[in-house]
Amino acid sequence: MEKGYKFSEAAIQSRRRKLRAKRLWKKSPIFAYETLSKEIEGYSLLDFDKDIKSKTKPKTNKKKTTLERYGRYWEYRRVLALYNDTKNSDYYFAAKRLRDNMTKPYRFQVTFKGEKKEYSFEATTKYQTVVELQKLVKTCESIQEFDQKLEAYISSLNRYSGQ
Repeated sequence: MEKGYKFSEAAIQSRRRKLRAKRLWKKSPIFAYETLSKEIEGYSLLDFDKDIKSKTKPKTNKKKTTLERYGRYWEYRRVLALYNDTKNSDYYFAAKRLRDNMTKPYRFQVTFKGEKKEYSFEATTKYQTVVELQKLVKTCESIQEFDQKLEAYISSLNRYSGQ
């Protein structure tokens, strides 16, 4: 018993003709049809056109970015899109600031009645989370109250994320 699939002689000849047409087309596109029409009897321009065209589109690789895991990335993309739409330089500088700080951790300083406390969050923390924490600060009157609300907020995030 023989292994493999046996192709018909016509299929093999057709494949060889296509490969030859493509090879000649790459070498000298101007004279490829003329050369093949002399070699192969009854070879038409339509046959040549079919031979040099590929059946499928070449696969395009989608460029991926490693920045997607950072929290500021999607806000950066949103602000950059606003700049591209409006050409307002404020959006450009906001996008540039987000891009420059993309991989840096969030530094968050809270001040109540002369007391200062600094919080640090990972760069992978969602941007919207930090914005919500800034809004949360405005509702508090002391650092202790903010700490309690922060703990409750973080535990609610962990509950929804499955951690």
